[in-house]
Amino acid sequence: MKQFSRWCAGALLGALQASTAGAAEPLSAKLDGLIIPDLAFRRAPLKEIIDYVVEQSRELDPEGVGVNVLLKLPESIQKQEFTLSIRKASVRRVIHLIAAVADLHLRIEAYAVVFEPIPDPVARRR
Repeated sequence: MKQFSRWCAGALLGALQASTAGAAEPLSAKLDGLIIPDLAFRRAPLKEIIDYVVEQSRELDPEGVGVNVLLKLPESIQKQEFTLSIRKASVRRVIHLIAAVADLHLRIEAYAVVFEPIPDPVARRR
């Protein structure tokens, strides 16, 4: 009976891992396959820039879905102004650029891109 239980647990774990890995593939393909022709902002709020990327991803996506973005950021960070200019770049490249310029942590989940503050290494050690 123990062997059967181990086999069931292993099969279930394998199925969960396969379904999680497969779920991220469509988003990953969109991040690489959707090319934004031109992005140019001068002293624009971060939220406005990200909203533009989301809008462009929907317009460029043949399915009309685009890329979901979740901002786990305080309003003060969302209102910070940035200047960005890039041409013919994948959505993946654009979101990485935004994260680097704004000094944010970027996570790509199964169904969304998540922007959040960079975790404080000192707070994590406590």
